[in-house]
Formats: sequence, structure tokens, C-alpha cells
Amino acid sequence: MAFVPAQYQEALAANRVRAYVQGYNFHFYGWAQDFLPSLRRHRQFLKTHDWRLPVWITEAGYFQLPQADAAKPGELARQQAFHERLALSAYAGGVDYYSPFILTPYIEEGCDLALTTAEYSPRPALDSYLYLARHLRGARPLYQLWHRPSRCEVGLVLSETNGNWLTALWTPYRWQDFALPSDQGAKQGLRAARPAGAAASGDLTALEVALQFPAEVRWVQLGLKGEVTLTNAQDARLEVSSAQNVYVRTPPHRFRISDCEWRRWQPGERIRLPRAGGLGLGASRFAPPGPVSNVPPLPSPVVAQLLYDAGEMSPDKPAQTYRWDSGSPVRGRLQVYNFSAKAAAGWCRPEAPNGWRWVLDLASQADAGEIGPTEGLPRSAHPALRVSVAAQSRVEVPFRLVPPPGFTGRARVSVRWEGADGAQDVCTTTVERAAAPDPPDFLLSAGGWRPTAAHPRQWRIEPLERGGVRLVLLEQAPPGELPTAFYVLPHGLALGAEDRLSVALRLVPPRPRGYFRLQLVSSSREVARYADDQPFGSDWSAVDWRVGDASPTFWSHVPEADHSRASRWRFLRLAVRGLRVGDAVEVRDLRLRRRLL
Repeated sequence: MAFVPAQYQEALAANRVRAYVQGYNFHFYGWAQDFLPSLRRHRQFLKTHDWRLPVWITEAGYFQLPQADAAKPGELARQQAFHERLALSAYAGGVDYYSPFILTPYIEEGCDLALTTAEYSPRPALDSYLYLARHLRGARPLYQLWHRPSRCEVGLVLSETNGNWLTALWTPYRWQDFALPSDQGAKQGLRAARPAGAAASGDLTALEVALQFPAEVRWVQLGLKGEVTLTNAQDARLEVSSAQNVYVRTPPHRFRISDCEWRRWQPGERIRLPRAGGLGLGASRFAPPGPVSNVPPLPSPVVAQLLYDAGEMSPDKPAQTYRWDSGSPVRGRLQVYNFSAKAAAGWCRPEAPNGWRWVLDLASQADAGEIGPTEGLPRSAHPALRVSVAAQSRVEVPFRLVPPPGFTGRARVSVRWEGADGAQDVCTTTVERAAAPDPPDFLLSAGGWRPTAAHPRQWRIEPLERGGVRLVLLEQAPPGELPTAFYVLPHGLALGAEDRLSVALRLVPPRPRGYFRLQLVSSSREVARYADDQPFGSDWSAVDWRVGDASPTFWSHVPEADHSRASRWRFLRLAVRGLRVGDAVEVRDLRLRRRLL
């Protein structure tokens, strides 16, 4: 999983995927400042579902090293600071297996993600990582450091095996944070105004910190490997930035860090200490989990499925739903598949909300087995079925699922299998029927389109008929970025989860490798996407999605708490790929549809 938990993970949980997994793995490619909040979101998901699993991160990559600048010391220093911070945070956060991306040369979208050169020579980031992987074994997290002006985490304190303390400090400010249309005067994609507590240098990610040591601290070493030694009680004034973390090694005693407070590391943020290396590097082992009381039953060799007729049902991947628009019932096939080497027998029980009715065509069942009514089970609004199925075979029966009269909206329907041997399986899906008649829609003014403040001359914006707009690309984006335009939603408009946004887009001239992505952005730079990159069609491409189905994505700020409020969205963001200078994106019929109560 590459994003913080949302609809996809919840759908997996509802379908009892826990019985099939022995670990929880996710990737991380965002800003280093969002790593620990992301880790906490994943841990909260595990806690909510009572999944006691080892946490793996098999890809943690730095996506901001342009291929053309991959030999510049300053750019390599940012890559190094990123990987140092993530390695330390992952260790302190109790990640069982952690591996940076990637040990071989690798280029993607104009960015160099490798920890080695094209000749396989290690870069500074790899040198630091190898040192940390060896040096951190047995260290214990003691404190987290918080910067008061920015209200952000800016470091941690570890107790090393020899009893000394290693204090790591990093910047709270993101390198090349994307600019919003309201960031007038922004430079190089960074915020316009100098943040509170920022250093006086030209680097807007820099933070100046003053260190004051009490008399009890008789020696101080600076640098990850203790390269610089300060005299007794010598204070220091240092700068942390996206290209430079600060490391302070002292005897076990607290000292003053300007504008920062020391907070004890909460045990809840670390489930267990690594017992075998801690930081993984290919062959390293992860810490074996402690006693587990909620081990689920073994996966069932018999799997139940609900297969919907494609002619009437359309899978909505971002929403994790099946949609049907007609007034007819939901149609499909209930399938029971036996993967084992011997015949199986058991029971199936279709389930749906009150008012729904299952109609099963038992006379039309097919394949190697039998599905029939079961006697002796409790009476239910949904039929219980006796099932027998041959080895490595399947049996299926057509069904109609009739909703209550006038039903619109969403419902969760399931089929549960219980074998004679006690094995269980469940298939849970969400079906959605569009409101009929459609709720009122509102055509949004084309005057809301803006370029980013970082690249104000990237687009020429021309009005079209019917409230449309033409965005003509005048300059390409820097490496690692995409040409981007924002639509500023009307002031005071609070989007609801059930609201729907629709728009039509066209690329002029058409190109076979032209793609677009649509995202919602909050004023605090949270980002949620409609779907993966969508190809431009030969003519108009229509997009329609429910606001509540916007899902997480890379390059989003991750707040400490997931508020899940649709009303926080302030901008619609359009990013494109595969365009040439002079190409145009035409946008029309940007509409908001909402159900009026």
C-alpha cells in the first residue's frame, strides 16, 4: 500500500483479508515531514481492526532529485538528509523492516531515486544509511522534539548502547512544497512568506537553532559520527535545512534548544524494539512479533464471490463500489470456488440491509456442485443455502438482488461461507444506485481557474463558450513536477461527502500519451485524488465523482489526525503529462451536484 489508509484498505478488511496475511507493508514517497504522521495513520488502522502484524516499509524513496542535477552536492545533501531522517524515524517508530529505495540506478519521470551512481558508487545517502543501520542496534528512543512556532516535530533523542544520547534535529519545512494560487509571490514552489522561526538565509526550509548546554554536559560532539567536538559548556548556533540535519551527541542530560520542547517518546508509537538489526537492508531480518492473542483462523480453501453483470454494473475503483443506474434489480452470479484437492460441503448465506430481497435461480446453477435450500437453519430475510462443490472446481447460481422501492445511495451486501470443517470466508461489496432524478447541479464559473503562484506564466487562460476555458501551455514544468493549474472553489462553499463534481476535458491537439489527473486540495495542502492518471480521449473526456470518495495520494501534507471532512477542500487541481508547449487543455461543464434536503 502506497498511501495512508482509506476506502481500499477498509474494503480489504471487510473481506477478511487478515486471514491471508502475515505482515503489513506500505511504501513512502512523500515529504519527510509527513512520514511519522503517515506511520501513525497506518498503526491506527491496524489498531482499529485489531490486526497485530509486523510493519514493513520495503520502499522509502526520495522523489526530488532531478536527473540533470544528480551530481550537484547540494541536491545530494537533500537526498542524504531525507534518508537519514526516515531511517531514524522508522527505527524509533518501531518499524520491523525498513529498506530505502533503491540500491541500483533508477530514473523515473526525470528524477533519480537511486542511492548509487550509474557506476554503482555509493552516494552520501547510502553511506549515512549504512552507518545508521549498524550503529542504531540497541538504541532506545527517549524524547521527541517539537518546534513551538511551527507546531511540528523537528527531531528525536536516542539513548545509545554506551549510555550517551544522540539528538537529531531536522527542519519542519518541506523542500519544494507546492504553491497554491493564494501564495502570491511564491518562489520555486515554496511558501511566499518566511515561516515563523525560519533562518535568515535564502533557503526557506532552513531553521536556526541555538543550543545551550548546562554545566553537567561536560562534552559535546557534533555530526552524525561526532566529527566536531565542542569545549565544556560551549553554546552553539546551528542551522538545519532540507539539505542538513544536525546531530548532537552528549552525556545523558537534557539541554536547551531554542523554541523547542522535549516530549517523552510515547510507548504507543513503538510496538516493540527491533531484536535483530532493526533497520533492514535486503538480507536483514525483522523483529519477531511478541505473543499474539488474535491470530485469525487459517484461510478457507473454499472462497465465495459475488460477480455482477458487467452490462448493468460498473466498478468505480476510487469509490470501491459497483454502480448501477437503471431501475432494475442488481443482477449477477453467486460463485463458490473450491481450491482444495477434495470435495467440500457447507453453507452459504447471502446478506443485505433490511428491505432488500435476494432471488436465486437455483434451476440455472452450473458447474461441478450443487447449491440448494437448507432446512433446519434459523429463518431469515435472506436464504441460507446448502452447498457442495467438487475438488478444484466451482459452482455458481444466478441471482437478482431487489432493493427497497425508490432506493438510492449505497448499500453493503455480502455472502458468507461456512464449511462443514468450520472454515469461513466472506465476500463483501458496496453497491450504489444514482439518485433519480438527478439532484440539482450548479455550473461553476470558468473565472476560478488560476496558474500556480510558483509558475504564473505557465498557462495562458482563454475563455470559451458555455462557461468553458482553454488552458494553453506556455512553459514546461521543472523536472519532477507536472504542469498544474488550480480551480479556486467559490468562497464559503463547503463541500459535503455526498456532493458530486463533474467536468469534461479535451486535449488539443490529441496526443496518444497525454494524461491528466484531478485532485482536491485544502488550504493546509492536504491532497486527495479522483483516480490514477487518466488518458485524454480522442474527443471530450468526462469525469464524475463523489467528493467523499477522494482518496489519498503522494505529495499531500498528512496532519496528525485524520479529520475526514469533505468541507476542508478549497481547490480543484488539474495536472497534465505528455503535453508540448503550445498544446491546450479545454475544460467545460465544471459542475457541482448536491442533494438538497
